[in-house]
Amino acid sequence: MSGRQIPAGNLLTLPLTNDPTNFSISQANLQTQIYVPVANAIASLRSKGTRIDFIVLMYGVPYLINSGTFSGYSVDGVLTQVLGPFPAANGIYNPYQYQTGPFSSATYAMELVTRLDGRSIADATNLITNSLASDGTHPHGEFFFDYDPGRQANGYAVFNQMMQTAQTDLANAGFDAQIDLTNAFVAPASPLEGYASWGSNDFHFSQTAYNALRFVAGGLAETAVSTSASNIRTPGGGQSQIADLIHQGVTGVHGDVTEPYLYAIPDPSAVFPNYTAGRTLAEAFYSGLAVIAWKEVVIGDPICRPYAAPGTSSAGRRLVRHSMPRLPLSP
Repeated sequence: MSGRQIPAGNLLTLPLTNDPTNFSISQANLQTQIYVPVANAIASLRSKGTRIDFIVLMYGVPYLINSGTFSGYSVDGVLTQVLGPFPAANGIYNPYQYQTGPFSSATYAMELVTRLDGRSIADATNLITNSLASDGTHPHGEFFFDYDPGRQANGYAVFNQMMQTAQTDLANAGFDAQIDLTNAFVAPASPLEGYASWGSNDFHFSQTAYNALRFVAGGLAETAVSTSASNIRTPGGGQSQIADLIHQGVTGVHGDVTEPYLYAIPDPSAVFPNYTAGRTLAEAFYSGLAVIAWKEVVIGDPICRPYAAPGTSSAGRRLVRHSMPRLPLSP
C-alpha cells in the first residue's frame, strides 16, 4: 500500500483463520466472510466517488472453495463477480478477453482479481518488490516459449499455435522472443521477461529444468497445466506448480486450482503482446482468459506496468483470436 500509495481506507480486514496452510473455504463461509464484505467495501468507496477496478488478495486468504455448487473452483474467480449478487453459475464468459484498451469495472461490470501469495511471506513480498522495481523500466531479457511437438493431436495443437503467434508478434515488435520447437524441455540460462510452456504436461518435462527458470523484475509466466495452483502455499500438487515460479522470481503468473480444461488457459498471444504494449499485469492476464468465475488464480500486483510508456499504442492493434477446445489437461 505504501509503494502504490493506496489509501488506508481501501484496506479490508477479513475474519479468517490465521493459519496460512488452511487454503480452502466453504461456499457458505466464502459468501459471508469474503464476498459480502468485499462487495460492501467496494459499494462504500463507490458512494464516496472512488471506482475500484482491482481486488488484491493477500497471503493467507483462501483460494479454493471446498463445498457447495462451486466446490473445486477458485475464490479469486468468484470474486470477479462481486459487483453483483453471488453468482448462480460458474464458468462465465469473460467480456474483457482480447481487449487491448484499459480495463474499467464500470464498463465491464466485473473486477480483476489477483493475489500476492506463495509458499512464504518472503515469496509474497518479493512479488511486491519485483513489481515496484519493474515499473516503466522496459525490462531487458528474453521471452521464451517451449513448444511440445508431441502435443499436436486431438485438438491440443492450438496451445502450440498460440505460443508461436505470441513469439512471432513479440519478435516483430522488436523483442528478443525465442521458441524451442524440439522435444526437449528447456530452461534458458538467462533470466526471462516472459515464459510459456506445457509445464509438466510436456511429454519431456524436467523438474530440474523447471526449477532452473529465472526471471527479470516484471517477468510473466504461463503454463498449460490443470492443477498448477493447487498447492500455492504447501508442498506437493502432483503437477508442476506456479509456487515454484513465484519462488524463482516471477512477477506475475496464472494457475488453476483444479482441472480447468485447455480452453480456460490464458492465450499467450494476448497476454504477452498486451503486457508489452503497456497494459497492466492484471489487464494482460485477463485479456487472455476466455472464462472467469472458474478455476483461475492470477498471481501478482495488478497494476504492475513495466512497459508504461510503450513505443506503439495498443489502440488499433489486432490480436489473433484462437479458439481452444474443451480438453482436459491431465499429465
